Amino acid sequence: PQDTRCSVYRSQVHTPIKKILVTFLTRVIPLVPVKFLDPKRIAADPTAQDAFRKDPLVYHGNVRVRMGMHFLRMEDYVREPIVELSVPLLIFHGGADQLSEEFGSRLLKGSAKSADKTLKIVEGCGHALLHDYKREELVEEIILWIAKRL
Repeated sequence: PQDTRCSVYRSQVHTPIKKILVTFLTRVIPLVPVKFLDPKRIAADPTAQDAFRKDPLVYHGNVRVRMGMHFLRMEDYVREPIVELSVPLLIFHGGADQLSEEFGSRLLKGSAKSADKTLKIVEGCGHALLHDYKREELVEEIILWIAKRL
């Protein structure tokens, strides 16, 4: 039987041609840069963007072909365990996230068998939520969420 819980995810991200192409390119040109990762895509807050630009521990180069393959493999690797999650889940997704699709967060909430799961779309924020505009509000919400379950 086909696993319909992940069908949207597979159809949007894991097209067969994309997997074949990335696998081939990884073997032939693994270190070729594909795309520059602009800090504007990481956070909406210009202060956070500037901090990412200046941080020597943050990779500042282009995303390479091999990295794309690792992303695809990682997504395959976590798909099965997601379905088995039964612990309480608090999921945040930036409404302005340009690195992850919102449907991935919705899939996590819909697929996990946990009875206690919350998804909050944080409007105006990017991928690095705890470095973006609403960081204080989110930290407070996380603390309250954890305290409520202790």
